[in-house]
Amino acid sequence: MVRLKTRWVLTRLDLFQDIIIGSTSPRPDWFPTKKEFAKALKESIISCFGTSASDAAFDVQVRLCDATSRLVLFRVSRENYPKVRASLTMLTTMPVSPTTTSTSTTTSNNNDETSKSQSTISRVTTSVVSVHGSPRTTKLNTMKQLRKAYQRYQQQDPKQKAKLGRELGECLAKVHAMDYI
Repeated sequence: MVRLKTRWVLTRLDLFQDIIIGSTSPRPDWFPTKKEFAKALKESIISCFGTSASDAAFDVQVRLCDATSRLVLFRVSRENYPKVRASLTMLTTMPVSPTTTSTSTTTSNNNDETSKSQSTISRVTTSVVSVHGSPRTTKLNTMKQLRKAYQRYQQQDPKQKAKLGRELGECLAKVHAMDYI
């Protein structure tokens, strides 16, 4: 039996405004969730290659989205990897729903309150940090990149440093316990 050949892609997302002003501080309020990133990447694949590449669009599996380090880890099959990589280059906007604000609307018929999160469209740049073929090397390199990203933010006050330490520990635990099948 032949095992499934996959590529693991570790990508960094940066806001376009942060690149222009040279900011490196974490902004977790704008960072996309796994579903938002997968949806934006699928739309990018379909807009670049049409409906003939819909198999590549639905082959992407997002495994990790970390707002502090701005890293996204996803898996794609080896034959669809070139299409996904090309579409990732063309991914310049990301619809992101804010995590802190939500609006509530009332209906006049039954006075029910429903909260709807409004999504905003942010201009982003994506850069591929690394590509791996095996889950073991993916896990090792992802942990290395996470530690490196969190070390950039360690020159802050003790409360912030402790919070970042907890976040790093949680993120490393997620990566360590991640099911790669």
